[in-house]
Amino acid sequence: MKIRLISIALSIITFVIASNAAEKTTLSQPDKDVDALLVKMGTGGNAQNYVVAEIQKMGKAAVPRLLYHASMEYIIQKQGGRFGGPGETISRETKSPNPKRLMALFLLQNVWTDEATAVLTGILKKDSNQDARFLALSALNKNARDSLKPLLPELVKDQNPDLAGVVFEQLELQAPDEDRILSLLDKPQAWKFLGIYLPRYYSPALTPKTLAMAKTAKKTDEKTAAIASLISQNANSAEIRKYISELLRSFDTHVRELSAEYLAWHGTENEIPNLETALKTESDLYSAASMTAALKAIKRRSAVKQGEAKPLPASFEEAVKVTDQEKNSVLMAETVKLLKQAESFEPIYVQGKDQDDSFESKREARMKLTGFAFDIPIFSKETEKAGSKPASADILVPPLRDYFDPARKAFGTKLSPTQNYVRIGDTVGLRQIYLTVVSIGNGEVKLAEFNPRRGYTAVIEHTGSDGRKFCSYYTHLSPFIHVRQGDLVSKGEKLGSIGRHFTWENGGYGAHLYFGIYNAAFDTSSDWPTYTTSEEFAKGSKWADPQQFILQKFRK
Repeated sequence: MKIRLISIALSIITFVIASNAAEKTTLSQPDKDVDALLVKMGTGGNAQNYVVAEIQKMGKAAVPRLLYHASMEYIIQKQGGRFGGPGETISRETKSPNPKRLMALFLLQNVWTDEATAVLTGILKKDSNQDARFLALSALNKNARDSLKPLLPELVKDQNPDLAGVVFEQLELQAPDEDRILSLLDKPQAWKFLGIYLPRYYSPALTPKTLAMAKTAKKTDEKTAAIASLISQNANSAEIRKYISELLRSFDTHVRELSAEYLAWHGTENEIPNLETALKTESDLYSAASMTAALKAIKRRSAVKQGEAKPLPASFEEAVKVTDQEKNSVLMAETVKLLKQAESFEPIYVQGKDQDDSFESKREARMKLTGFAFDIPIFSKETEKAGSKPASADILVPPLRDYFDPARKAFGTKLSPTQNYVRIGDTVGLRQIYLTVVSIGNGEVKLAEFNPRRGYTAVIEHTGSDGRKFCSYYTHLSPFIHVRQGDLVSKGEKLGSIGRHFTWENGGYGAHLYFGIYNAAFDTSSDWPTYTTSEEFAKGSKWADPQQFILQKFRK
């Protein structure tokens, strides 16, 4: 009996192996090559990079076999064998997940033909494997974006919140949509995707749900995104101000920092006691800097004289003509109302994409009204003159929290593999809207301005105890710059915060801080670039690696 069972097993194995061997003999050489590469990719390690490179070399020839595996969710094997006399056979089928499927879908990001569009669209629409859907979305987004676009409005309603969130980001980069944002605010599982997009919306209709998000969010980045969005929505009711003031006692330093940022914009004299109390026990450098700046902002606004209300035109450009003539607290409050109601959202602006004159005129006018409404120092027509020399800058601090990262290699790296330009500074605080930015040391504000190519910018000149001068450079900031040219600043004093994602105010870039160290005195002839050619960089320059420079003079 034992010998017979072994014989049956061998017959089954022989049948399967022979069947597989027969299949392989019918494959073309490119198909065999693809299969071999998929096997290699499955070994892990550094195999993926090698396989991607080989698939790219194969080009379109690799696509048919990749589509074969991408379409095959399961492998079905027929097993059969003989036992007993003539005609006595057994057979069965086994079904198992195709181990090559997800790898094939991943590789289709790198090679493509028109035939792939229909196959991957089908997977994206109705496949049961969510990983397969994500990979199909990635491949379509890279290779067939025009075919993908019509599917996005429906996919953003998908039952899979992660897939819907990714699709939402794609749609937001095409055009903001208030109804879409409102629907996602009802889904806590989608909040993680709202962080850089919700703060661009101004509509008061979003405020109740945004406030609910702030109150119930468990994750820091979701709560701070909601607070940042309340700033943009000009949500300045007494109820909201009271709630934000209570957050100054939060155990979370990020929440305390963003709450103070909110109060810099919307705080009143009623919130001063809360800020002063919180500041007495605040040990975090960046939260303390944000609270101190908020106190100054509130007191500055409170000192503005009373006056009579004047009707403001609906046009930003026409409203500026009114605010240029007179400044009083009533007119400032009316300007806040105009900013709240005139637009539903801040339009997307990407650096390098041409805009007509009317677009630029409207954005510039809105920024001027913003400066007027909140009495922002950088918009003042007066220029401060330093009455004395700044203290020496022998000890430095990072420009924002969580700055040091040995793995981050921005300085001296190419902007892209195809461009002959390298960064001469650091890119940090990615996607962290309204994150506090401080002066790294004592110094004098030499530049505080808006530059259409970079957004709001500040340059501080510092002097070491040896008399040598160097400058710290901060750009892509929000409009609320707390200093003016000629001001003396202290180490750790708040300069501003990171500007909103792909907006006119930050120069049309993704939300981040560009930070540089110019190892010389302030250069009045410089346009303060953020990159230079590879050849110029190789010759040597006055720009220093910011992380290394600060580490040499940093004390905890």
